[in-house]
Amino acid sequence: MIIRSAYQTVLATLLLLAGIWMPLSHRPSLVGACEEPGGVLLLEHGDGMAIVDPASFTMHELALDPEVPRVAERARDQLTGIVPGRWHVERTPGDGGLRIEVIDRWSGDQVFDISFARRIELAASAVSPSGRLTVHVQANNIASELTLLDAHTGVSRRVDIRHGAQLAAFAIGVAFSPGERCVAISMERAGGGGAETWLVDPESGEVLPLPLTDIFVVAWPPDQVWATTLGRSA
Repeated sequence: MIIRSAYQTVLATLLLLAGIWMPLSHRPSLVGACEEPGGVLLLEHGDGMAIVDPASFTMHELALDPEVPRVAERARDQLTGIVPGRWHVERTPGDGGLRIEVIDRWSGDQVFDISFARRIELAASAVSPSGRLTVHVQANNIASELTLLDAHTGVSRRVDIRHGAQLAAFAIGVAFSPGERCVAISMERAGGGGAETWLVDPESGEVLPLPLTDIFVVAWPPDQVWATTLGRSA
């Protein structure tokens, strides 16, 4: 709790210094995937940064170097790992591809043991802060393949992100909503009109493209980052 609070305070201060304030305490529910995901999306936009309300798709540009929030995210990941959660995720790369194992520390049971074959196109994986969700993204030109592993339910779900592009992505970004109820996936490909971002509901597999252009997800901080610095209740 102390670690999370410190991270929220640092990130809120950085964004406040950038001169942006967004009152996100009350907002309409998202229609479609990831209903009421909470938090705000922090994204690369052009040569700078922007924040997006995932409920209204309102975007505000930030006068902030993109490397600043990336450093904050790496620090948060390191701090979160100090106290082990219920699930341990082991990602082992090999010549043939990537092996992902998920272990329930409480019971000692292996929840998942799945391998993804190496392909010529780019692939990426990410683990949610609690370790409950593991995501593997395999880029493709017609439809990229997204595999969602839910350690809590033991369910593995395959989702296709359709985009019909001529080339597969050369960059992939993944961020989890504060409550881990939603996943943001970004991809950028050569010759495209800029990066694209989708919201994916891990429970239903529903995919919702964000109606904004040239945005690439960096992080998904909670509403409390604003309340901590601005003295407002989220």
